[in-house]
Amino acid sequence: MLASSASLEGWRAPGPSFEVRPCGALAPQERAPPERTQMRSSGDDGGGRGNRSEVVASIDEAKQFIPLNIAVLTVSDTRALADDKSGQTLADRLTGAGHHLAAREIVTDDVEAIRAVIRRWIADSGVDVVITTGGTGFTGRDVTPEAIEPLFEKRMDGFSIAFHMLSHAKIGTSTIQSRATAGVAGATYIFCLPGSPGACRDGWDGILAAQLDYRTRPCNFVEIMPRLDEHLRRPKAQGATA
Repeated sequence: MLASSASLEGWRAPGPSFEVRPCGALAPQERAPPERTQMRSSGDDGGGRGNRSEVVASIDEAKQFIPLNIAVLTVSDTRALADDKSGQTLADRLTGAGHHLAAREIVTDDVEAIRAVIRRWIADSGVDVVITTGGTGFTGRDVTPEAIEPLFEKRMDGFSIAFHMLSHAKIGTSTIQSRATAGVAGATYIFCLPGSPGACRDGWDGILAAQLDYRTRPCNFVEIMPRLDEHLRRPKAQGATA
């Protein structure tokens, strides 16, 4: 599913220190030099333990960037590729970051039409990530969450929270008029953004650029990709009924 033509096994070992670990569990050889690690003081936690320092997001320059295959779907009754500014914004940003645009389509605000494209991309081994734009509002024609959320095997509640935090800083309480959502289906990440170019910029720049970069510390979505379908590959434990 990854952008290179190498096998999955080849991708799973991009460097000698690559391994899948819980978020934040950094191997000694992966620890960045002190000057590359961003720290912040959390102050007194109320328990009398005084100031503590914690690691915040940073880029591990020792790791190799891994390009992903990302498909972009614009949901709109009126747009065409020629005037699809939001889809173009996402396409430009993901390719500018070094990823590959696996596919790009426009579909009308119709549950079955949206779901058909997403199902096709989930089944496509050449698509690692799907990003949609449009149809996340509250009008009668806004049906992107209704079309896609039933396909999720795991819902990514933190994405919606993070997106609304970014959005609130710019547009205040108007952010509640978006139903941005995300999840995982068939070992494919799916992110649903609002239809404005600004929302697409915020979603990519503020969340997706980092989480789809294998070098992001303390953790990112790329490093757990080999395990997304382990529930499909692993036999049931002896005696298990579910």
